Amino acid sequence: PVATVIHRPAGRRSIVNEGSVVQELKDSGFRTQLVMWGKMSLVKQLTLLEDAQLLLGVQGADLFNMVFMRKRTCVIDLIPYCWANASDFWQSSVTNLQRHYVWRNPDPKRSRCSREPPDCIIPSCGLNPPDDKLILCGTFGSTDVC
Repeated sequence: PVATVIHRPAGRRSIVNEGSVVQELKDSGFRTQLVMWGKMSLVKQLTLLEDAQLLLGVQGADLFNMVFMRKRTCVIDLIPYCWANASDFWQSSVTNLQRHYVWRNPDPKRSRCSREPPDCIIPSCGLNPPDDKLILCGTFGSTDVC
């Protein structure tokens, strides 16, 4: 299986432990490809996504390339501590029959963000979930789903 990891240079949307994540994917049997969509043609992006079974990246427009993946693939959406606790790409993955997992960094000490408390775009999901909970949320139509 192929795992596509969205690489972003140091900053708010970079994966701090990217090397460890890539190694874990390799140890789990994935062939990994690190991508920087902004440095590739659309044709190259589509070619890489054609074979990907997994797309992993920090919340942002680059993750929306999931719509070009085959059905029944998997998306892992990483959300920084100070961002909303719900993914706004959830509807797109549901439409494409993809499994969509969201992980939000619960630790402000391991964050490059300084906003306190984090803002939530879906208020009924709560502003600050317990550290030991994986938050899987989204909006379907006008309904909040948590």
